[in-house]
This record gives sequence, C-alpha cells and structure tokens, in this order.
Amino acid sequence: MGQSFRKNLSNPAVWSALVVALGMGGPTACVSTTAPKQDVLETSSAKAPAWVVLAPARWHKPAQAGAGFRFIFARDRLGDVAGGMKDTQLGAMDASLAAYVAAGREATTELAGADAAKAATVELERALEEAGREAHGRLARVSDVYYETSAADANGRLRYRAWVMVEMPTGAVSQLLEGLERRLARSRDPKARRVGDSLKRAGAKGVPELAR
Repeated sequence: MGQSFRKNLSNPAVWSALVVALGMGGPTACVSTTAPKQDVLETSSAKAPAWVVLAPARWHKPAQAGAGFRFIFARDRLGDVAGGMKDTQLGAMDASLAAYVAAGREATTELAGADAAKAATVELERALEEAGREAHGRLARVSDVYYETSAADANGRLRYRAWVMVEMPTGAVSQLLEGLERRLARSRDPKARRVGDSLKRAGAKGVPELAR
C-alpha cells in the first residue's frame, strides 16, 4: 500500500471513491448518544466509532476474533476535509509503519538475544527497515476513517478533526521477521548472519504479536 497508496490519494476521483467506500458521503448532523465536544458542529457519521477513544499512535488488539490489529492516528485543526483526511491517512500509514518496525525490532531482540545485541549494526537496522516496509506495504490497510467539523475560529474558518484506523493481520510480525531473515542470510557481516540464524531457529513459535 506504500507508494501506490500515496499516488492514488492525489487523484480527486480516487479520493471521492474512498470517501464513499468508507461511508463518508458527506457530513451529517451530530446526533451521537455520547456527549460530543461543545465545539462540534458536524460529524462524518451519526455516531462516532468506538475505536476513536483508543490511545493513538500505538497498536491495539483486534476488536473480535478474525479481525486485524488496530493502529489509531488522529490530527486536529485541519483546514479542510478532503486535504486534511488525505494528509491524516498518509500520516497514519507512516506512523503505523514506524510502530510496526519498532515491534519487529523488539521481537528480534527478544528472539535473537545476545546475537542481536552484538549485531547492533547499520546493516541490521537497514535490513529491518526494508523488511518492515515491504511487509507493511503488503499487509497494512486503512480500514476506517472519521472526522468532526469544529466551530469557526476567530477568523471565521471552520476546523476539522480526523481519525484514521490502520489494520494489520495476525502474524504480521512473523512476516516481517521472515523478510529480515532472508536479508540477513545474504549479509557479509557474520554477526548479522548469526541474528538471521537465530530467527530461523526460533521459527514462528514464540513470535510476539503487534499487541499483547
């Protein structure tokens, strides 16, 4: 979803289709049964989705069996809906990628132990980033979006808040580590190769998920 996702979002027709597909055909009056913020004028759906209250910038467990792990990203004081939602979705993809790579780094340290500690090299980090970016591009998807229109500021301009949820499937960390293992196997650095060997011996058993 990486570069093609960014390119497609720059196309107004693609943006319009995405809005419709995600149920954002246009703002509706806020009739949420929960108490809205006092400055909210309109919302993209009659009721805010439950996931908007989750802590942002981190992975959360699936809402139900068979669902994906959830990453929440939010932005405030946006100048317009279309541009603001586009920027928020791009930000969500970038932030979820960083959190995904961090999870892969933590799993590598946990599984490779002393080998990983000895191989704190630029090559190991580069391989981790590449493996994470490749797997994230295949597995990550924007699964839901939500926005609110805020009261006009002192200059009479409306402002918007936007939330985006990115999902990745169970086993996403395992897929990152598989890519990392392949890259390290080709390394000229014996310390990096030993990390790959440790990951291979560990296999899928014991690999942590994005949220525990």
